[in-house]
Amino acid sequence: MLAAADWVAAGRDELNRINVFPVPDGDTGTNMCLTLRAVAGALRDLGGGGGGDGDAALPLPYVAETMAQASVRGARGNSGMMLSQFLLGFREGIGQRLRINARELAVAIGIGFERLRSSLDEPMEGTILTVAREAADEAGLAGGETDLRVFMSRIVGRAEAALQRIRAQSGGLFTVDNFERLARSGRLGRGRAWLGTKLDLKPVMALTMEGKIEPVSRVRGRDSARRRILELLDRALTPRPRALRLGVAHGDIPEFAEALRVELVARYRPMQCLVTPITPVIAAHAGIGAWGVFYQNED
Repeated sequence: MLAAADWVAAGRDELNRINVFPVPDGDTGTNMCLTLRAVAGALRDLGGGGGGDGDAALPLPYVAETMAQASVRGARGNSGMMLSQFLLGFREGIGQRLRINARELAVAIGIGFERLRSSLDEPMEGTILTVAREAADEAGLAGGETDLRVFMSRIVGRAEAALQRIRAQSGGLFTVDNFERLARSGRLGRGRAWLGTKLDLKPVMALTMEGKIEPVSRVRGRDSARRRILELLDRALTPRPRALRLGVAHGDIPEFAEALRVELVARYRPMQCLVTPITPVIAAHAGIGAWGVFYQNED
């Protein structure tokens, strides 16, 4: 857990970038980092087996309880809440065992996942839930391993494969209504921002598999931007997925977003099409009137 906290802290910006579905929050990595930091801090305070300077190893149930409670107290955002629910279930699975083998650890991981899934009002695949499910599935398959290092390596490998598959099948297209916030944040020169706003230019941008933002087109007017984004979405979703989830994120334009949702549902017949306001982190850069369409292909 201490190593996990360090790895997430090092990859925080990348996690913020790659999270695009159901909405690009812009703060998922930060929230997970802060939650894990709280857990790591509690473990270090324990001493001994918790990672401090003490010499005596602490009982496994005590360490597991400390992780769970610290994650609840330190949870930040949805990702932090989900981690805390997993750790609460994991603690339950540990029980009072002072030592644990791979099979028993697999059971604890499975209970952690079930606790996580049951805590969600609307469990959604294509998210951290999918990665957690596949990790728990692999734990069950690897329960016969006698070497815990091999056991954990199998779980990590399965989780990484699930994450890569999700990233390859996710994406998004979005635009801004004006250039004021982009200029204010230094992402665009004020002269170009002024001219773009006067000409009613709408840049169309895409989120790549690596979580980077790339300009892909430029049109004039919101209607043209809508048509262009739908054209690009058609390309990305050809051939049509059998299992598709869509999300519409918007900057305080609910009527436009709802009309777009109706059009997307009629066109693609997705399993789900969410409409949600953009988060404050994204709004600070995109501004009022920004909107985008994000997709998750679950074939």
